[in-house]
Amino acid sequence: MFNLSSDAVDDIRRRVAAEEYVFIAYNEAMAAMANLTMGYGSTFIARERAHKTWGEFFVIAEHIPAGLRGWQDVFVLIRR
Repeated sequence: MFNLSSDAVDDIRRRVAAEEYVFIAYNEAMAAMANLTMGYGSTFIARERAHKTWGEFFVIAEHIPAGLRGWQDVFVLIRR
């Protein structure tokens, strides 16, 4: 689905561990296929960063790893 090589996946994992947040923009062909403007892409966020950042503004009622289609985490947030 992401059209990433195993080396690219390993690189993303290393970067998320080091940076906590990685954004990979869709290339022009992918954006055109999905009828999107440029600036869209995939974001990978370390669990700790999500809790730290969102926890300031929300109670994290639930975190379901891979809860959406087996690959995207789901967070249930309650406004503080």
